[in-house]
Amino acid sequence: MSKESRPKPLNAEIFYDLRDQSYWYRLNGRYVKMKKTDLKMHLRVMGYNDDFIKTGEGSLPQIDYPFFEATRNRAIDYAGALAGHRTGIYRDGAGRSFLVTDEARGVWEDIPRGKIIVPEFFAEFLEELFPDDQSRRFCYWLSIALQSLKEGDFSPGQAVVLAGPPKCGKSFLQDMVTEILGGRSANPFKYMMELTQFNNDLVSSEHWKIEDPPASIDIRTRRDFGNNIKNCTFTRDFPVHAKGKDQLCLPLFRRVTISVNDELENLSLIPPLEPSINDKLMLFHCGTAVKSLEQFRGNKNAPTLPGMTEQSSGEKVSRKLAWWKFLEEVPTIRTWLLRAFRKVPREWLDDRCGVAYYHHPDIQEALCSLAPEHRLLQLIDYVYFDTPPLVQLTDRKAYDLETELQAKAPMQTGAISRHMNWCGNYLGRLIRDKNPRISKRKVDGYTLWTIKPPSN
Repeated sequence: MSKESRPKPLNAEIFYDLRDQSYWYRLNGRYVKMKKTDLKMHLRVMGYNDDFIKTGEGSLPQIDYPFFEATRNRAIDYAGALAGHRTGIYRDGAGRSFLVTDEARGVWEDIPRGKIIVPEFFAEFLEELFPDDQSRRFCYWLSIALQSLKEGDFSPGQAVVLAGPPKCGKSFLQDMVTEILGGRSANPFKYMMELTQFNNDLVSSEHWKIEDPPASIDIRTRRDFGNNIKNCTFTRDFPVHAKGKDQLCLPLFRRVTISVNDELENLSLIPPLEPSINDKLMLFHCGTAVKSLEQFRGNKNAPTLPGMTEQSSGEKVSRKLAWWKFLEEVPTIRTWLLRAFRKVPREWLDDRCGVAYYHHPDIQEALCSLAPEHRLLQLIDYVYFDTPPLVQLTDRKAYDLETELQAKAPMQTGAISRHMNWCGNYLGRLIRDKNPRISKRKVDGYTLWTIKPPSN
């Protein structure tokens, strides 16, 4: 090559990461972060050498020209996987450039036409896990998530709570959701509970799954968890914060699932069902998947499938066979979801999330019993109506009730008294819920409460 000529173009572009002055190079179909010395080795194999060349701005060794081009024309503000984005360069409205280095698997393939084929194993498994027509609601939620991922519109979706008996199949379904949405998952619990500020693993995952989170009856903890669920599911842009890197806000796709046992103490971390969180949660009550898994039983040396019940026959469900069968069905499952569950029934339609939220009555009732206003009423019954005669409390100020409850039951009161005027606030919620035992009236600017004793 003449020293006056420009170097030949690279077969693959090099990008310069402004965050840490590193380089990214497309190698074997994916973008890889490389040191300059390692990248030079690849360039030498491609034919670059140390001869000086003219660039128009000056001269430099030919081997250094690709790095010069990267810093001048291909500088990027972020490099890494971004949930919901295809591999390649993405630019935002502010002119920043982001290199998406990896993408979800399979979700962007064309949808086959012709007759809709039902994935037999997956459909039967859902029917068992979700009795009472819950499976259709779940399929609409998952179909909308998959459609949003394919179209790249980053639409919001409710967080799904899977509450059921131990080893019923909840965790197995979460693994299935991960695969259907492209194979990438992460656990956001520490981030949601503000135990860490770093979330680089979440940024690269379409499915955020929480399995058996530690329970908490502290109302502040539950409300904080609810607020973080809202922030993580209903905002398009998400703060991306890796160690040693500046924080950026980028549009991300994500869906959240939470699996818990259905005992009351295990449900206690789920946020209280208040107006601000009601429509952000799907609450499903799971049955136990047995029949759909019988075809995989018989290999005595196979490990029990995570989240599955081991039967009394002494033979275990083969995890390997069940998972292989599901993987075979994944393309069919995606097509089935996108075609059979594309049009949401009018009564289930929601303008924001596509499908309206759903709360199974049993789970809703259990969570309501954990709500602070119901715990206040239980505390009032314990303090005032524990022994006969049961005489109603008439025209009591909320402050006087607070003072008396704190004096007579300080530990129980401390668990629900987290802000000023908590007693009046909770009594107001009971009125809003049309509890027949609570009434109020205004006298001289004061709210006076009347509380009837329990009927039994």
